[in-house]
Amino acid sequence: MIRGARFVVRALCFFGRVKGARSLGVRVVHGAVLLAAPLVAQRATVRSFDVGDGLPSNRVSSLFEDSRGFLWIATWEGLARFDGTRFDAFGPEVGLPRCLPNEVREDRRGRIWVALNGEGIARLLDEPSERGHSVFRTFRLGSARRDDTVNALYFDDAERLWLGTESGLARATERADGSLDVEFLADSVACLRPQAACATDGGALWFLGSRGLACVRAGVVETSPLPREPLHPEYLCLAARSAKELLVADDRVLWSFDVATRSWAALPLELAANQGVRALLVDGDDVWIGTTTGLIRVRAGEPLLYTTDQGLPDNSIRCALRDRAGRLWFGTWLGGVAQFGRSELASWTRSPEMPNPDVTAIAVARDGRIVASTINDGLFALDERGARRFGTGASPLFDRVWTRYAELAGVGWLLCVDDALYVALGAEPDLAHALELGPESGCDGVRPICVLGIDGSNEVVVADASGRLLDGRVEADGRARFTDLLAPDDRRRFDEEHADPIRSLARSSDGTLWLASRYSLARLVGRALEFIEATDGLPTTEVRDLLSDPRGRLWVALRHDGVSRCDEPSARTPKWSHVDALAGEQTFALAAGRDGRVWVGSWRGVHELDEHGAVLRRFTHAGGLASDFVNALAVDAEDRVWVATSGGVTRLDPRAHVEPATPPVAWIARVEVDGEPLALAPRGAREVGPLELDAGHDTLLIAFGAPWLASDEPLLFQLRLAGVDSDWSKPQSERQVRFARLAPGDYRLLVRAVLGSSARAGEPAALSFSIPPPLWRSPWVVALGLALFASLLFAWHRLRLRQALALERVRSQIALDLHDELGADLTQVAILAEVARRETPAAGGDALERVAGLARDMRESLADIVWSVDPRRDKVGDLAVRLRQVGNQLVESGGVEFALAVDSDRAIDALAIAPDERRALYLIAKESLHNAVKHARAKKIDVALRVRGSRLDLAIRDDGRGFDPEHAHTGHGLRSLRSRAASLGANLALRSELDRGTSIELAMTLRGPA
Repeated sequence: MIRGARFVVRALCFFGRVKGARSLGVRVVHGAVLLAAPLVAQRATVRSFDVGDGLPSNRVSSLFEDSRGFLWIATWEGLARFDGTRFDAFGPEVGLPRCLPNEVREDRRGRIWVALNGEGIARLLDEPSERGHSVFRTFRLGSARRDDTVNALYFDDAERLWLGTESGLARATERADGSLDVEFLADSVACLRPQAACATDGGALWFLGSRGLACVRAGVVETSPLPREPLHPEYLCLAARSAKELLVADDRVLWSFDVATRSWAALPLELAANQGVRALLVDGDDVWIGTTTGLIRVRAGEPLLYTTDQGLPDNSIRCALRDRAGRLWFGTWLGGVAQFGRSELASWTRSPEMPNPDVTAIAVARDGRIVASTINDGLFALDERGARRFGTGASPLFDRVWTRYAELAGVGWLLCVDDALYVALGAEPDLAHALELGPESGCDGVRPICVLGIDGSNEVVVADASGRLLDGRVEADGRARFTDLLAPDDRRRFDEEHADPIRSLARSSDGTLWLASRYSLARLVGRALEFIEATDGLPTTEVRDLLSDPRGRLWVALRHDGVSRCDEPSARTPKWSHVDALAGEQTFALAAGRDGRVWVGSWRGVHELDEHGAVLRRFTHAGGLASDFVNALAVDAEDRVWVATSGGVTRLDPRAHVEPATPPVAWIARVEVDGEPLALAPRGAREVGPLELDAGHDTLLIAFGAPWLASDEPLLFQLRLAGVDSDWSKPQSERQVRFARLAPGDYRLLVRAVLGSSARAGEPAALSFSIPPPLWRSPWVVALGLALFASLLFAWHRLRLRQALALERVRSQIALDLHDELGADLTQVAILAEVARRETPAAGGDALERVAGLARDMRESLADIVWSVDPRRDKVGDLAVRLRQVGNQLVESGGVEFALAVDSDRAIDALAIAPDERRALYLIAKESLHNAVKHARAKKIDVALRVRGSRLDLAIRDDGRGFDPEHAHTGHGLRSLRSRAASLGANLALRSELDRGTSIELAMTLRGPA
């Protein structure tokens, strides 16, 4: 395998000398390099899928991404579609013949076509109206099996379908009825495998066969002969670098084809007997060569070999694809599909050279080399070829340098072990002859905890376990002199009060040294130590790392509270701001690039922050990091970030990030009404409905999704039910929603996909549906009910009106009868008694006089009863008139001064009063007036009758003798007044004083006429 890879490199170097090689980005490499070390690569970020994930088979023939973003995978056991989360398999049960699908393509109308091995071609029926039980429609092309063995299909600008079959090229056009008109072209090339065709810019289609290379342009076919007959025509591969250049390979030969001159340049590949090229992919400046024993990437003339040791599920690569998000996909012979993660990520993990992947620290040397240390295996240098031991002359003494090392400009490296400091001279440190720094250097008894090297100098600061803080310079010969920066009192205070040694160091732009233990943060101003207290923007001082960025700002990583920043660390009272988006995160490492970005390492991956502290992106183990547990960070001269984790080292190149032009578009995948699915397109629908649900059958299940193949970018969904929700819901990972017992009405559910890293949302999908009201809420039922209710109400009103009229007639008749019959008889009795008294002797005259008086009293009482019953007197104004009549009689009979104050006639006439209320009020007033004249012997009586809405106020005041209300009275007058007031539900207030008069006040609410 190594020998074969070297031959690939030799061939590509030769290719650098032929015409067109410059466009491939492959440079000539000296022969000495060709014979260098074996081709090994850092571990790739690979995500694999096989039958356990839903693939029909682990043997993959071809890959295709459609315009909606779905990935179509042709396998030996059927066709699969992948949306980034789940696989949907298509086979005989949906109308696809039981055969090998070779390739998938999409026409300009967005319809999916499948090239079949021996069964012609098939088209996916997206519209439910097109299909019955089948999802695919199959078209046979010819009479022979070779005619129906289609390995490639493409559509030209005129929407003609070009088919590469084992019989040769065929051209097909679709008739109005959906059938195909197929024409085989004589003497054309025969395509023997799916990777033997491609399309280039400008509308040219290329088909490769054993008899030549065919170009289809504007419906015209031109064939160019191959430079020689291929050794293995069934393994021919074709890839387009541009519209002017193609790459062609078979099992042992690689050619470059110049489209303009129709010339070939051969690149002999002397592969091993068990190797062979099976796939070609040109990805920018990279050339990917899939072989039977691994995947080779050539970048700038440097080859890298990926095998199962670097994360591939299988070494035999059969097809390749670059999706629109920039991710690479590879189909294998036995391992299913492999997706390479973000192109900006590359990892170095466990290997024979680095058996322990728990990397505790990482640094960028002055010459650009990356130096990392592990728990117990010392220092390593990392490059494209992998990890190797750093330093010359192996020495187990430095296997436990952990985080305690720093480069010294012009000297070498300072290496710290548990109880000593050493200087190893040289850019590649000479470990065997490292110099120990002893008492003569001021380092007696030092137990180093952390080291801070000053960029571009040979100065270094060392903190040890006893609270000492040593500052020193190391000369070119390794001699050094260290002094303690902390006064004894400060050292003692730090060690005793804060009970933990210094573990993090940073020097701000003004030269101030900042230091932190596990529980405290301080700065050294001169030789004075100032401790920083928690405040607004700095929720705690449990600091795990310090960083002074190129802008002079100080960042602190907090144990439980994310990250805080101080923009002016030299201020007398530093002011802090907190990155709220990271609140609650356990952060442990910080690094900054020259572009202003800050990188934060935590136990949940790496966060990328912009210059203002806003979180841009997040990287996790699922997205390509060697591990989520980040121990240290470093940024090299190209602003690439090196992430030291518990599972190895990951290099993150922000420049290689490809931001999707548009967020993914959501689709309605499935709709169920009471468990019954609706007929939707196999790839889902952007707009569903309007649906009208039956009353009582209103349980809806809506499943939705969005094709998103970039699995390392979190994809979330938001919902909004128009007419119910005023805004979008909180982003969620759930891909279905259920509604039950919704109120009747019209609804429109909107679903949109949101990229979790940038919060950008795509175009929404929509489902419109309506829920009719139940039968009893139907418009005609409601109208009928309202009409019935109105009829009943009208009938009840007529009945009450009829009863009221009848009662009024009865009352009028009673009043008339009492007045005409009984009243007249009593008047006659009184007159006859008076006449008889005059004619009768004196003894009988007294009795007749009493009879006449009694008849007059009865006549007066009868007049009151007639007035009370008479319906023509049902107004408050009638009560006022009656009271005025009674008052005038008192004036005439007793010489009493009487005054009645009432509201305007309009006010009292507008208020009706029930007969019983009118009678009771009248009797209360009459009784009060008689008491004032007869018992109190009043000379002046004032009566007031006021109307306040439906409330009636009656007040009677006199200037008579008065009485003591608390004194018991044997008469019935007061009891009668209170009893009548109670029957009215009125409030009665009676106040009286001896020789000061009496006042009676009554307030009641009138209920109106009966």
